[in-house]
Amino acid sequence: MAQSWFEMDMKLHQNRHRNKFLQISKGAADAGNCAEESYFTQILDHFDNKSTVTWNQRYQINDKYLNNAKNSSLDGPAIFLNIGGEQETIDERVICYEIFPMVKMAKQHNALLIQLEHRFFGKSFPIIKNGSMADMSVPTLRQFLTVQQALEDLANFIRNFKYKNVEWKNPKWILFGGSYPGSLCAWSRAKYPDLTVGGICSSAPIWPKMDFYEYSEVMEFAITNYSAIKYPNCAKSVTDGFTQLRQMSYTDNGRNTLNNLFNITPPLNPKTSADISFDIQNFHASVFSPFVNIVQYNYDYAYLSSSKYNIDKVCKKFSTTPDPIKAIRDIFFGEISDSNGNIPTQFSNNYVASIIGFKQTAYNFSDARIAQFSTLRGWKWLTCGSALGWLPTTDNPNGMFSHMMPLSKIIQLCTDIFDPSINADYISKKVAETELQFPRNYSATNVVLTNGDYDPWSALGGFTTNEKMHQFSVITHGAAHGADSNPYISGEPDGLQNTRKFY
Repeated sequence: MAQSWFEMDMKLHQNRHRNKFLQISKGAADAGNCAEESYFTQILDHFDNKSTVTWNQRYQINDKYLNNAKNSSLDGPAIFLNIGGEQETIDERVICYEIFPMVKMAKQHNALLIQLEHRFFGKSFPIIKNGSMADMSVPTLRQFLTVQQALEDLANFIRNFKYKNVEWKNPKWILFGGSYPGSLCAWSRAKYPDLTVGGICSSAPIWPKMDFYEYSEVMEFAITNYSAIKYPNCAKSVTDGFTQLRQMSYTDNGRNTLNNLFNITPPLNPKTSADISFDIQNFHASVFSPFVNIVQYNYDYAYLSSSKYNIDKVCKKFSTTPDPIKAIRDIFFGEISDSNGNIPTQFSNNYVASIIGFKQTAYNFSDARIAQFSTLRGWKWLTCGSALGWLPTTDNPNGMFSHMMPLSKIIQLCTDIFDPSINADYISKKVAETELQFPRNYSATNVVLTNGDYDPWSALGGFTTNEKMHQFSVITHGAAHGADSNPYISGEPDGLQNTRKFY
């Protein structure tokens, strides 16, 4: 059975991450368990000088290239720090497989490789009760799960990390991060330029913004641009399909057709629904969600899986399917199929039941089955409660996906998951406060900001190049989210190799 739109969005993101490594495993040499896992004693509240409370923050380290270094003097080596973000940071292949650009550079520069897990994700929970219950209550999140605390975690780790008790006088820290970790990479370079010598920050949104309607506008640009190159009628077919789907949702005959095509459960029926407008809106958001991931990860490793879609496959489907509603249906179910290619047979449209797992205030982090719930709760807090904003909407009334994901829908989710205080007024004020700390006119030294123009997140990226400060913006046409930090893959956008060389 298909999940709710927000649960689906997180699972799609996680599954594409996992599929990437499945494909990498087939084409890469065995890393030989190169990374060692350990824990760093981290400060709980960096803004309370009287507090002495600490917690254990997980990290992994690969010293393979450091051990082979010709110069192991106390002056200190290069240390590549890969910043963890809004999900569990456990896969050592990120810092082990030499097909990754970061690992290639580490080998070249005899660098030590480290990846640090973000607080409140994976097994890095600051407050644990009854042995393995992670506290994710609103008061705890409000005080301790903030971007500011995460930046101080990075700074404190860099200042106090010791490699086998060796006291290096001048280690050269270089930050790496993509997506939200890319934001932390960029903001850390701006706030603490003396702690690191540089940063490579991929697909980093650096502009806090509540109504992120530009997200769907870039989605439309990517599909329209690709359509003009290979499938002349694709963009129009996609637009017509979503317009028709919305119109059908508001007529009895149209709803009956949609109920049958998608096997919607419970069906869209004004006679049995407590709020038919809400149920229709929930259906729209759910249908739209896979298309978000398709464009965002357009040429990801998951593309190699025959059951998944990218823009090319979407356009091919619309070009070969006379009924655009059936094309949307096929893409929706194909995209949410599991790793074995099993396609759900029902479309669950029960919003209330679907958010129960995300409303919990404590999670057993030792149980991998419920990790998705704590992960999504943590990420939603960063966007809703912390607040970065970054709420992707379709509020451009003339857009390809107009009205599929209104801002009001996402804000209601924030309120329902947390509490009534996390409303539009609260989020708007918090985003304004965050923007004062991280302004749009980003400036830092020794930093590379990479973006693909097919990546919806690029709308919030940094595009200023200042050669005197060694601040560089690199844009790759046709590339999507975080593509430059991934290994080379045959058929990828032509400019990606040049972007990687720019590092």
